[in-house]
Amino acid sequence: MTLITPSGQKDVSSTRGLMQTTLMSLMAQLNNDFRIRKSKESMARSFIEKKNWKAVNPIVPLGYDLTDDDWIQKNAEKAPIVKDLFEEFVDCEVYQEAKRRIEQRHGDVLDGHRVKTLLQEFAYKGKPQLPENTALDYEGRKIRDEPELQIVDERTFDEAQRIIEEKNQKYETDNSKGLVDFIQEFDLFTVVESSSGRIAVRIMPWCAGERRTAIDHRCTNQGPHVSLH
Repeated sequence: MTLITPSGQKDVSSTRGLMQTTLMSLMAQLNNDFRIRKSKESMARSFIEKKNWKAVNPIVPLGYDLTDDDWIQKNAEKAPIVKDLFEEFVDCEVYQEAKRRIEQRHGDVLDGHRVKTLLQEFAYKGKPQLPENTALDYEGRKIRDEPELQIVDERTFDEAQRIIEEKNQKYETDNSKGLVDFIQEFDLFTVVESSSGRIAVRIMPWCAGERRTAIDHRCTNQGPHVSLH
């Protein structure tokens, strides 16, 4: 058997050829991993040392504007929305409900931002930091102290993180109660039924406007329903 490589043909039918090919593959993988690591280190240094926001963050969080030198600054009109979002979430502890309250008060201002993602943005605390996937192999400091960026007080921010962590642990539990809570948390209009030890989740489009409890609602419409098992 012959393997065609960029450096020529390799006979992998022999032990020697197979060992050479395996070694070449390992070296190629190591070189690729090294390039990825160096690239992430470069992005991390650009963020931490040169204050280049988009080096590691393609999206500017709600409440900030991108400056001419690629860092961020507070937006005086939108920063209060962020503060309200944290306060509402800490009060109700439900992502969808916090979103509903904000949109009721401020209109459609989230502009595609996910509530959970916004709540986990450390820039709001005045301490922007490297994303986890970039910070893994970076040995320098991973957080910038930027008090002028702070929008949310530390107590409220830390309380929001505590609630989020509790939710993460809750939804990692593999049981039907966790699934039902998850459905209600994100405002999905569903019927959850137990059948042969499995949980059937049926999305009911004709019932979406009724806003009834997911567990108790029984749809009377005769149209087709999408089932996820």
